[in-house]
Amino acid sequence: MSRKIEILKKYHYLFLGGFFLFLVGLGGYYYFIILQNQNSRHFNADLYVSQMDTREKSTFIQVRDSIKDVIKKWGVQAAIDMNTYAFVNHKYGIYNCHVVMHLIGHEAVVYYGTDYEAVINHHVEFCELGYQHGAEAEVALNGGQYKEELYKMCELIKKKNSVMGCFHGAGHAFMNDSLDVDKSLKLCDSLIDENHTVEDLLPCFNSVFAELTNLVGGTDGATGEPYTGGPPINIGNKTSLEYCSTFGERYRTECLFEFSGLGISEKSTDFDVEKKIIECTKGEYSLDLESACVRSVSAVGAQHLLAFKSELEVPKSILELSKPLRFAYINGAGGEMSQYISSGVPKHWEKFCASFSDIEDQTSCIKIFTNIHI
Repeated sequence: MSRKIEILKKYHYLFLGGFFLFLVGLGGYYYFIILQNQNSRHFNADLYVSQMDTREKSTFIQVRDSIKDVIKKWGVQAAIDMNTYAFVNHKYGIYNCHVVMHLIGHEAVVYYGTDYEAVINHHVEFCELGYQHGAEAEVALNGGQYKEELYKMCELIKKKNSVMGCFHGAGHAFMNDSLDVDKSLKLCDSLIDENHTVEDLLPCFNSVFAELTNLVGGTDGATGEPYTGGPPINIGNKTSLEYCSTFGERYRTECLFEFSGLGISEKSTDFDVEKKIIECTKGEYSLDLESACVRSVSAVGAQHLLAFKSELEVPKSILELSKPLRFAYINGAGGEMSQYISSGVPKHWEKFCASFSDIEDQTSCIKIFTNIHI
């Protein structure tokens, strides 16, 4: 009997010891999360970014290059706060804001590891989902069981917001790593399983062509800087409609949504954007493809044109397009304007919508901004 008691005591002590280690580990985890939040509170984004104004390099470059150091000292939220302050105070536009959020997303996965719940606990929607895209890209680049890891992250993203898409960041990683469009699209297709359909992979297809646009345009999408040796990929003199029409039906629209904006940058004028939109309507292509082209150019145009101004003028030539093409323009330009507004930078959307005399056009425009807290 005494031997049984000794054995029971032994297991009792082992259980208590194991339970104690579990509590220590759990406490350590929550201490890490609390410390992360406390550290971010001690970070003064206003002061940190304001000091950048006195230096030679642009604020964007300084913010971008400070990300790793800021995360190391103050945590992920501090880096997001730094970018948020710079963006809402008009230090740069939403394109650069997106690039910075993309990079922070990469670093967040490095920082938190496979604790994807901690990764997506931050504001992933800010500046066109850049943070989420960067996080997904980092997971895809980790190799190994990346599919299962992407599925895990996607499940948590959907749990947080059921209407959110997944895998856009993966497409960026596939294309940036391989420099091969067909291979990248196949890698996107490989993510299809019993729980993920072709429709679920549209964001992945889309980002392959977004990355292609960066590569052909000679800009490193990961840094926002030009490639020193020129564009890594050259497709010749094909227009976006010509080029995208060479792909299978499931890829064409996503190709046009991104690749049509090639050539539009922060240096582009209202006239440059208008001219490129009209070019979308001059070929012998289906209305769906022309609409995708118009939507893309108007969105990229608005992205850059609204960086340092609050209004978007609608050219007369746009008002003379057919109704479906006007709708495409409204969805592109208006959608981009809504991204600025939802990220905390006010724009004169009422004036934009009032530019259209057609009641259906106005209604379509106003709907874009209906659910945004303005």
